[in-house]
Amino acid sequence: DVIAENFASRPTLSGIPSRYTHRVTARLPTTLSLEVTGPLIDDEEYWRRCAVGRWDNCELAQHGSSWKRLFFERNLQTYLESYDPARESNEDLVKVLSLSKDYVFSLRIRQLLHHPDLAMIFQNVPTLSSLELTYGVLEIGMDYERSLFGMHGLDVSSLSKALSVTETLTVLSLPSNQLDDNAVRNLAKGIAINATITVLDLSHNKIADRGVKALAKLLSPASVIVALDLCDNHVHADGGKYLGRALKVNSSLQ
Repeated sequence: DVIAENFASRPTLSGIPSRYTHRVTARLPTTLSLEVTGPLIDDEEYWRRCAVGRWDNCELAQHGSSWKRLFFERNLQTYLESYDPARESNEDLVKVLSLSKDYVFSLRIRQLLHHPDLAMIFQNVPTLSSLELTYGVLEIGMDYERSLFGMHGLDVSSLSKALSVTETLTVLSLPSNQLDDNAVRNLAKGIAINATITVLDLSHNKIADRGVKALAKLLSPASVIVALDLCDNHVHADGGKYLGRALKVNSSLQ
């Protein structure tokens, strides 16, 4: 009890036999700073309490069946989905990313209200292996503005540059981002250098034949892409021809 009561000011589990540490963590509040609890606490029951106390729906299977991983991935998702550079500085963003770096492997960002530097995410979360990203607003009501939706040119350039250096990302999903041919051609430059992405989802965008031509070049005999989703785009006959030619030499797509 004494250790639990003073944990915030004197955070340590040193000297406590491992079979007894869960008794201490069971008495800890879930409001302690992540700077304290992240490095010290691996007890899954503690992180389960943290997660269910904060979110109604916690789908453990989507987070490697780990409560600690679930908490950190959902925490970073929530932060990024509400990130506002008018209220939070780059230093604040880097701090949250750094706290997450050892525990975040998959991110599903359903909305981005602003346009943070995507390279910063990859630099500070080197364990990231799966990224789903949609720019927009989930509950916009009557305040619709077209500029709030879709990736901008700088977003695509930043992501393309990050993809050329990341060595962990295997799944990239960018649905409903209003990506057009120019954006996809830019994105393809980074993917062409990348050797780890196996799943690429570009569904529900504005990709036409020129964009498909750039993507078809990625499907070389050396390609590792096993799944490519282009549903609900603007692909016509020429785009189909580009893909058809690529499939003659590609052996990775399933």
